[in-house]
Amino acid sequence: MPGDQPSKAHNAVITGASSGIGKAFACRLASQGVDLLLIARREDRLAALSAELQQKYACRCETLALDLSDPANIELLANKIRNLPALHFLINNAGFGIQGDFVANDPKRETEMIHLHVLATNQLCQAALPIMMQQKSGVMINVASVAGLMLTPHHINYDATKGYIILFSKVLAEEYRAYGIQVQALCPGYTRTEFHQQNDFSTFDTSKMPSLLWMTPETVVEKSLAALKHKRVVYIPGLLNQLMTWVFTQPLFRAIIVPVYRRMVK
Repeated sequence: MPGDQPSKAHNAVITGASSGIGKAFACRLASQGVDLLLIARREDRLAALSAELQQKYACRCETLALDLSDPANIELLANKIRNLPALHFLINNAGFGIQGDFVANDPKRETEMIHLHVLATNQLCQAALPIMMQQKSGVMINVASVAGLMLTPHHINYDATKGYIILFSKVLAEEYRAYGIQVQALCPGYTRTEFHQQNDFSTFDTSKMPSLLWMTPETVVEKSLAALKHKRVVYIPGLLNQLMTWVFTQPLFRAIIVPVYRRMVK
């Protein structure tokens, strides 16, 4: 079954694999003997991670240095996936965020984010489906965010594209469940990665967010893989994240909390 312990015959494609949640997925699956195809922009980091995992675990690693905000690179990877002999895990993790007033944001960066979150997730899942359908098994984990379930100020297209991933995953799961394919929209909250260290978040002060809200990538991945056994399509790791998401979706609480949140993130 898709959520069971993988065997050495299984393999995984992981995007955004050089750091954070993607790297944590790579390490966890490699420790179980899963062969990996790792994709990220930074070739040096991919090479170092590949060497480390192959030395430490009984797995094989192939790497591709690609920027998946470029549609040509998305198609290149999709073609690579179509030619794989087998595929157990597809983990669409690559992503970034933009903080700021939408009208002032760089339109090119907004478009790149839409390509990465929407176009890449769509095309890579479509490329993987025929393999998994033939196998009658497979797991697709599309990394979304709690932001895709609620409205957060100054993150218009981040919220919107993560919301797309969630709805896309729900419909995909419904349509291909009969083929033994399991789909999870993973919706983490604040996670201690390099996400908030990028230039797009230069004004974001992580110290303003209570430490209790933060999770490690390793914990997020552990909970995500464990949740596969329960076959929940939309999965929010952590009780605090689940509570925060519920609060942000209640009109009364939103009226109180959103103005405070707006001041914290601006």
